[in-house]
Amino acid sequence: MIAELLERGHTLGGIAELIGAGESGRDVAELIGLADAIISPWSNETPVSMSWDELAQAFGDQLTEANTAESMAQGYITVTEDGITHISRRLMEATVALIQEDIPLAAVLDVSRKAQEYADAMAEVFVGLIRDQLLGALTGDEPLPPGEAAHLTEQLLRVRPLARTVADAQFGLAMDRRVHAEYDEVLRRRQG
Repeated sequence: MIAELLERGHTLGGIAELIGAGESGRDVAELIGLADAIISPWSNETPVSMSWDELAQAFGDQLTEANTAESMAQGYITVTEDGITHISRRLMEATVALIQEDIPLAAVLDVSRKAQEYADAMAEVFVGLIRDQLLGALTGDEPLPPGEAAHLTEQLLRVRPLARTVADAQFGLAMDRRVHAEYDEVLRRRQG
């Protein structure tokens, strides 16, 4: 059981706490379910591997050491002797499509770095909301009341898709605002 919990991402300290909870009569299955709901992945990205030949075909002369190093620094790729593994097939396909639209890979990577920073900031906002509004009871020294871990697990499972919906809607609305503002500025300059 300990090996299985370690494989699921639990730390030894967390496992010791679960064992202690079981010994004090709390429902360990509920606590494990809550821990899994908290730490389970939010993304459903599929990694993709590409050989050096496939990369050369997709990126041509833009497959440089600098661009490869930047991709590694952003945490998107790992390099092997045979090629690379990218953490997200969708992001890799989008990158290749942008390159085919004559957008330089260095520019795509620059935007990627900035988007990652903003996405991290948005994730921090949602983590704070969940921590402060839902999981506050976990920060105290008192054991959770019976059934509370199951209740929190159900809440987390309902909130997760809502957070993604808010993030997607906010991005779309922000794009609407920025595109209209940019278009209005282009028209103003052309008329002026």
